[in-house]
Amino acid sequence: MRIFVGLDNGLLPDRFGKHAPEAYQLDGHPVRSFPIEIADVPEGARTLALTFLDYDAVPVGGFCWIHWLACDIAPDTTLVPENASASGELACVQGSNSDWSPLAGSHTDPRIIHRYAGPYPPDKTHDYTLTVYALDCELGLSEGYFLNEFRRAVRGHVLDEASLELPAAHREARGSRSHRASARTYICSRFARARAGNHAFSEIARDRILLRASAKPVLEGDGRAVRRARAARHRGTHGV
Repeated sequence: MRIFVGLDNGLLPDRFGKHAPEAYQLDGHPVRSFPIEIADVPEGARTLALTFLDYDAVPVGGFCWIHWLACDIAPDTTLVPENASASGELACVQGSNSDWSPLAGSHTDPRIIHRYAGPYPPDKTHDYTLTVYALDCELGLSEGYFLNEFRRAVRGHVLDEASLELPAAHREARGSRSHRASARTYICSRFARARAGNHAFSEIARDRILLRASAKPVLEGDGRAVRRARAARHRGTHGV
């Protein structure tokens, strides 16, 4: 299985993260999800699922930051369209991102906490890990499910998977000086609260990427290459 995501100068385009224009934000949260091309889904797959996680948040806040969870996607899907998370154009069940947490302000609006939450790196450019899974079943999870519930549900049901690491830039946010200061205060206080908590997640080894040459940079994740790299990296150790 392979997945593709278009980049701008090697980075996730601004409209999908902290530098998104106001039209693509909801109460200051970037909510417009990026498009994903999917190819070579294995025969026998009944659904697809995805996770979008920031392991580079671990040294900043002590835990992995969850940006997007979705499952029960039709197996014949070849394109997750832009803004699919918010628009409802793609039939799926979406889980909770990290913005629901008291460490992130205890947001309650499902349009913020049960949808795509765009990258918002506070300290430097982060690599965000997108993984798409081909599964032999429907998971039957309810909207707002948590990452730990997803990981338990997929055990023994993954036919194939493909991963990419998508870099998102850290730099001065666009807008007024007060807006930039507010954004910095919000993200710094969020991670300061995180340091005081005990919410560390077991870190899953991040899969590497293959770069496909094109007019615009495109990342390609190959499930077979992922499995070979993972096996080599974890040989003799206990995986998570």
